[in-house]
Amino acid sequence: MVIQQPELGRALELARYAVVSKQPAVLGWAALLTACFDDPKAHSLLDRLLRHSDARIRRAALEASQIAETPLGLRRAIAATADPEPEIAESARAILRKAGQTRLGPLIGALLDKGDTASIDDAARALTSVEDAAYLELMRRCYERADVALRRKLAAAMGRLGTQDAAEELQLLAQHDPEISGELRIARAAVVERLRGEGGGALPPTAGPVPAATAAAAIRIHAPEPTTPAPPKSTRTRLEALLRKLVSLGGSDLHLKAGLAPYLRREGRLIPLKEPPPDREELLDCMRGACSPEQMERFMRLGDLDLALGLAGVARFRLNFMMARGQPSLVARVIPTEVPGMAALGLPQSLHDLALSPKGLLLVTGPTGSGKSTTLAAMLDLINSVRRGHIITIEDPIEFIHRDKLSSVTQREVGVDVASFADGVRFALRQDPDVLLVGELRDLLTVRAAFQAAGAGRLVLGTLHTNSAAKTIERLVNIFPPEEQPQARMSLSLTLSGVVSQTLAAKAGGGRVAIHEILVATGAVRKAIREKQTQAIYGLMESGAAAGMTTLEQGLARLVRSQAVTKEEALALANEPALLGMF
Repeated sequence: MVIQQPELGRALELARYAVVSKQPAVLGWAALLTACFDDPKAHSLLDRLLRHSDARIRRAALEASQIAETPLGLRRAIAATADPEPEIAESARAILRKAGQTRLGPLIGALLDKGDTASIDDAARALTSVEDAAYLELMRRCYERADVALRRKLAAAMGRLGTQDAAEELQLLAQHDPEISGELRIARAAVVERLRGEGGGALPPTAGPVPAATAAAAIRIHAPEPTTPAPPKSTRTRLEALLRKLVSLGGSDLHLKAGLAPYLRREGRLIPLKEPPPDREELLDCMRGACSPEQMERFMRLGDLDLALGLAGVARFRLNFMMARGQPSLVARVIPTEVPGMAALGLPQSLHDLALSPKGLLLVTGPTGSGKSTTLAAMLDLINSVRRGHIITIEDPIEFIHRDKLSSVTQREVGVDVASFADGVRFALRQDPDVLLVGELRDLLTVRAAFQAAGAGRLVLGTLHTNSAAKTIERLVNIFPPEEQPQARMSLSLTLSGVVSQTLAAKAGGGRVAIHEILVATGAVRKAIREKQTQAIYGLMESGAAAGMTTLEQGLARLVRSQAVTKEEALALANEPALLGMF
């Protein structure tokens, strides 16, 4: 049951009054009320009640979260399996068991496809809460990606399945995972004993070695998925074939429109592919194959959808579905499977230094398709490699998958794990972060929360669609109401670490090269921001080479002198073309 939105404002007002009242019975009613709405504000309020200090409120909120029977409700039940109150944790496990493989299975599969630490942890929690042989394949997939502690829990869960397939799986795991082979053998022995008790004693107490070829085919612990594509049998496989072709041809984007031949973008130019055009229904079927039913319903209702799709052994892709003149369209952006290093991208040393700032606000800006996400991913990977801490990302959708190195990385997706960027930043401050990445500073609430996080001593990385450092400063300040802008300038002057504005230029011999405008928050820069002297920032960058600063025009001039970029290309990209001749 989902109530229509016109009553939302009044309902939230009543629910907030209930929260203020702090009366358990009234708070339980508030949980039931907010659960009736599919709205970010309602989700946020319900999540607050799910974390309430009173166990009675948490229990009521958990029950309320299941009203609409959505994947988000199941995610909340998964989180509640870790509740300190045993009765609530058991209620959450009962919800997961009742959901059944048809509802819970696709959610677990989606979590495993995402592959970040938090998603793997949630998948394992769900799988260790059920006792159904239908989940064995998902358990195997989760086992391949889990750490030692989770593998132990999954081994015990497989042992409770009590099927011959589970016994064989545990035997294979024991041969290829010596770290916990003892626990795996104990779990297998329990399965064998159970099978004998049920009259299925075909399995001996211990089994001989399994042929290497059979074992290799059955389990691939911490190994990539097979890269051989399945033969085309559906529209989903046609989409996958096009995405594979996009990668093999070195393209960055794929464009699909109903009734038109596909296009790919390579080195900044759109190139038509010699492929038959999909009709409307075929393209819609491609979209359905790439997302969940809930996501498809949202796309058909709103006309836009962002999501990510992974092809094992190929790459990840950021997908955008859109409606244009009533016809569906799809754009896919390639995201490499491995996070590129800063050296491989040729990023300057000053970006290395900014990434290792202990705190502050660090912004990477530029137009769409300029490589902001790749640069941010490389900077985050550097932090992950040299700093011990907790990194939290809030993305829409999750693009690069970051594995734990020296840091623990938690990746959250807007619309799946959290209602909005602003909520993600606010909640992150209660999750003991050292570094926080915000996919896009797109509204006042998100910017305000980012300022607060940076002011609280965290390193906050974010992106904006601006093409110069000075315009970035003005954009951040002007997003605030006029009466708040003086305070916003003061906050920005105190918290800013640096601004990196990036664009891509076509190289003279083919390919593309990144040019960076870099602003480092020196004392003089902070004073210029505070005193509303934005026009002085360009001059400070021109003369700030010793601090690692450079302007876009200086970078373009260096490329023209080295003949890497033509003068015509540089003039087209410069913010101040008249200044190019000065460098």
